[in-house]
Amino acid sequence: MAEPPPIRIAFVKFGGLSAGGTERWLQMMAANLSRERFAVDYLYCDAAPYIGGDFKHPDTDPDRLAYMEAAGVNLVKFHVGAKDITTPTHEWVDTDFWDVFDPRAYDFVQTAKAGPAEYPYYKMDLPVVEYVTLTAGVDKSRTLALSIHLSQWQRRQWAAAGGDLAKSDVIPIPAEPPASDEDLREELGIPAGALVAGFHQRAQDEIFSPIPLEAFARVAGSGERWFAIMGGSSRYREQATELGLDNVVFVDHSGGAERISRFLNTLDVFAHGRADGETFGTVFAEAMMHGKPCISHRSEIANAQPETMGPAGLFALDTGDYAAKLDSLLSDPGLRGRLAAKARPHAERYYSLESIVAQLEQVYGDMAGRPSGAGHERPIPYRQSDLGFLVAGDLEDERAADVLPFLLEPGMVYEEAGTAGSTMALMAAHLGARVHVEGDSEAMRTSVYLNNWEERVSFGEKAADPDLVVARSALPGRETRRIDGWHLALAPDMVAALPRWKQARRLARRRRIEAMPALARRRSKLRFEAFLRAVRRKLPF
Repeated sequence: MAEPPPIRIAFVKFGGLSAGGTERWLQMMAANLSRERFAVDYLYCDAAPYIGGDFKHPDTDPDRLAYMEAAGVNLVKFHVGAKDITTPTHEWVDTDFWDVFDPRAYDFVQTAKAGPAEYPYYKMDLPVVEYVTLTAGVDKSRTLALSIHLSQWQRRQWAAAGGDLAKSDVIPIPAEPPASDEDLREELGIPAGALVAGFHQRAQDEIFSPIPLEAFARVAGSGERWFAIMGGSSRYREQATELGLDNVVFVDHSGGAERISRFLNTLDVFAHGRADGETFGTVFAEAMMHGKPCISHRSEIANAQPETMGPAGLFALDTGDYAAKLDSLLSDPGLRGRLAAKARPHAERYYSLESIVAQLEQVYGDMAGRPSGAGHERPIPYRQSDLGFLVAGDLEDERAADVLPFLLEPGMVYEEAGTAGSTMALMAAHLGARVHVEGDSEAMRTSVYLNNWEERVSFGEKAADPDLVVARSALPGRETRRIDGWHLALAPDMVAALPRWKQARRLARRRRIEAMPALARRRSKLRFEAFLRAVRRKLPF
């Protein structure tokens, strides 16, 4: 039987050969898709002025152009005179795109954008796949076939704004393995035995965060601790001077993989800070590929950092919390080592180029009606819960994800993300309880691994005197309460701790309402419906 023709894909992007994270995702995917299964053209233009705004899109980067040429990608250049952002669809002005683009030559189009319908994609007569890295709205145009998000956090914001989960997926930005085994300590004058925290960032004042250096100033101590910054806003240098920090060094920004790799090899801790947070944070994936433990802080805008760091990072709520956690990482080699040991394996499983490309090939194959069959197994999905810990499992199961009875409290409903069988046990572990799980669950084991709770949660052979026992069947001799297929037995000291659970639940609900009022209203409706179902189950008819 003859092999079917390759699936034909047009990658289309304004400023598509710049060095931004979004553009790099498109470039890496186009360059690494199987040539046997896919025929790819990469259509791009140079940056052009914005009508109605001062923003300057990064222009074509010579290194990225060379990367695509070396990979043998067929590059097709078109012209755009300006981008008119005074129009809802950001129309392109003075463009020859339609002279260059032939829709008959492709099965579908791949692009990347901020969410709403944009020119020229809403005018195409082909299915369009969008890669969404910012949520500025939702594209309701007829041409949109699938929305791919770079994180579950991003996908959640998009769904709360009206996006259709059934027409969405999550595929992160890949991170390359280390490009060098050397570091910059000698060049920067940093002693070989010093402990170094730091980060790299593009030079942009709008994303400057004062938290990392303020926190470091509180814990810097003697000359054994250093802080290094590659690139970044000039305000970091001004801040270091104002704080009187002598053991802070700066490295000029570089887009070269080897230079960045040498910088990351210089660090003991990747200490991140950014005013607007991250919708994914490729810098974390890169640092983890280098085996580095990470730390970041909460932002008022985007907070995908805990999800991306996974088991290799700590997440601070403010400057004081950041200082305490950074001090722990620098002073406790055991903690630093445990997080570092999980960093690279996690990054290779979730963020390696091989894993990401395999996931995208599965998506494209399914769209074209040509599933690849047995192949790369996608890693189990997970996300940051509203209560401050990571939950793994089937995130599309709305019943399990949003409506769960709240422990032993009659009439209460607990709402959280993740699988129904794991949430209660994870909440207990999050509050410091000792939990034993009778039975097994990949989602629960993954969640325990992600949160570094191996010493709190036991599987198989029962640990001594656990606070909470979770089982698939009723426990002989123990009063249990059945919750969605699982039986829970609570120790007396855990009963006394129930007010802490209520307080955490109220805090999570308040934060969710402030951040996502639409999602909060939908969940309130689900809570009410769950309460009615609970009442009906108690009725004798």
